[in-house]
Amino acid sequence: MKHLLKFPQQKTNHSVSYLETPLRLELNDIKVINVLNHILECYIPIKINERSINKIKEIDELSLNTLNDNPDWINKDEQDLDTLYYTSYFSDISHMYLFINNKTNCSFNGNDKDVTEILSILKNNKSKDYNITVDITFFGLFIQSNKIGNKWLIKNISVDEVFDNKTDWNKEEIEEDWEEEVQNYEIEMNEKIKTYLTNINEAKILLEEIKNEQNINTWEKKILKLKKYILKL
Repeated sequence: MKHLLKFPQQKTNHSVSYLETPLRLELNDIKVINVLNHILECYIPIKINERSINKIKEIDELSLNTLNDNPDWINKDEQDLDTLYYTSYFSDISHMYLFINNKTNCSFNGNDKDVTEILSILKNNKSKDYNITVDITFFGLFIQSNKIGNKWLIKNISVDEVFDNKTDWNKEEIEEDWEEEVQNYEIEMNEKIKTYLTNINEAKILLEEIKNEQNINTWEKKILKLKKYILKL
């Protein structure tokens, strides 16, 4: 569908041009980089949101072309327009600024929240991993004396915690590793016990030989040998 912009409506200190036909888009798995009052600075994953991104870029281009075709909307020359106009989607870093207001429907882990609560969650837990889906609508082409650009309003925002099962898997892996260590330790200890019992038995036999030895030189050699058995234990 080809979209067209209406003649701007004058506000207190700016004017706004709306689309003739409302436009609503969905953005999935976005990441909130920063919270600025009621503005969310967001990273928009490209692949999963390619269709919506293309539509946003289309509206950005439409706005610029419309302004060029209607210089009376801004009372500025073409050079000023190039300086004042900014796109709503920053393609080099895939960022957007999305507006949120008291009419935005908010949920966190499936539970309804008000705007203040959802903003607090996003602002105070930036390091946490969330799955965030938003429905946005074209808020208008805002024409101000120092800047001109499109704004997008969040109609619905759903924030869900991502529960990582890595901890459980790591726990199992660690326990399995230690089970193997215990098995190896048991084998090693049993081998040592077997060796110790053999040495003890040989020492007892040698002691009996010593008791029955009549030759003093042989007796001394066997005492030395027994000493080595004892020290080896």
